[in-house]
Amino acid sequence: MKFNTPTVNLFSNPYHMMKNMLKRIEWKLYKQRKKSRLINREVSIISSTCNGGIISHDLGLRFNTPTINAGIYIPDMVRFIKNIDYYLKKDIKKIAEKNHYYYGRIDDIAVRFTHYKSFDEAIEKWNIRRQRVKIDNLFLIATDRDGYTAEAMRFYDKSMKTRVKKNAGEIDTCTYEEIKMFDGLPVEHKVIFTHKLYPEFKSAYCIKGFENEKRIGILSDFKPTFWRRRYIDDFDYVSFLNGKSVEAINLERRD
Repeated sequence: MKFNTPTVNLFSNPYHMMKNMLKRIEWKLYKQRKKSRLINREVSIISSTCNGGIISHDLGLRFNTPTINAGIYIPDMVRFIKNIDYYLKKDIKKIAEKNHYYYGRIDDIAVRFTHYKSFDEAIEKWNIRRQRVKIDNLFLIATDRDGYTAEAMRFYDKSMKTRVKKNAGEIDTCTYEEIKMFDGLPVEHKVIFTHKLYPEFKSAYCIKGFENEKRIGILSDFKPTFWRRRYIDDFDYVSFLNGKSVEAINLERRD
């Protein structure tokens, strides 16, 4: 005889309904408080991943950067920043498309796009936003998972004959030297999120929870806590955008 197990609907329980409503309200107020603290609103965030877009969206910022929904590998990001005026004037050429990712290049720099319906849409947005970049109010955001991927190596080796390292075996984990390269960039405001401590680098900020991993995880994921908090919320990015150094933020952290 077969018995049907009744499905438990959490929302039919008044306690769960009240708890989830409370969490949603607190999460909304939490983000509003962050937004109200921001003074420096005309920033340009150059980000190696979608983290810059997430922060911009949270704070209601205009997208004064072409790297929204785009990714740049650390070695290329370093080269891009060192000669940013040159690369912002160059057009992007399409290389490949796979699994909703669009791979392109700017001269000798690799760029990957996601969350776009087509490569043409990605380029249209890039071209509009690159004209808004404020060089005198530049902020850099990267993570230690932004090394070259094996997928990118296949595309870029063929089309660009780049310096992509052949021993990139760890998928997308940055090397120590790449973190050092980023830390040495001549930009005052920069942060690289890492899975472990690097006290020797002023721009390194360790996000707790990935100490046993080979790289940091997805920072937009929610943590297993009662209140809704993402891993990226461990970093006081409002103070960062208001001009506080990563060193000072590290000294003030409470976790």
